[in-house]
Parts: sequence; structure tokens; C-alpha cells
Amino acid sequence: MAEPSRTGDDAEFGGSSGAWFGVVDITPDEPLVLAGFSGRHRVSDGVHSRLEANHVFVRTSDRRHLVVAVDLLYGGVLGGRLATELQGLVAADEITICA
Repeated sequence: MAEPSRTGDDAEFGGSSGAWFGVVDITPDEPLVLAGFSGRHRVSDGVHSRLEANHVFVRTSDRRHLVVAVDLLYGGVLGGRLATELQGLVAADEITICA
């Protein structure tokens, strides 16, 4: 797992400008029903490759934006959940999800 790295005025989001990067392992702990092909109708039997969520948060003196790239087939539901979790730090229209 890579350690988050930062550039900018300080190590917190409160600085006037900068960019903050990070990686989070999002591999499920439990077996899940497989998806992606119409012929899959079974539960996973192990982990072939770990899944990640990579992010970059960029802030200038007057703008900020969070970009999150996830190893998922569909990340559409994450925007609202992230906006709720990060309320006060990042608004929903400042988040881009890439799946």
C-alpha cells in the first residue's frame, strides 16, 4: 500500500493551495457475487488482484476539486456518499468519480 503524498502549503486541506494524493485498498473482505459478464452466476472464490481507490485533491486560492479513480465497474453511487462523508471539506459539485 502506497503512503499518501502531499505538496502545497501544508499537510492539511486547509492550506491556500496545493495537491494531495493517496491510495486506499478497497478489496472486499468477504466473497461477492461476480459481475461483468452475463455468464457469471457465482460467488468469488479468492482475490486475483487487489482493488484500489486513488485520489487527488487540488486546491487553489479560490477553487478546489477531488478526483477519485476506483477499480469498480460502476462508481456512480460514490459521489453522493463521498459528499456526505466529506461534508464541510468538499461539495458534491467538486467531486469527480472515475470507474
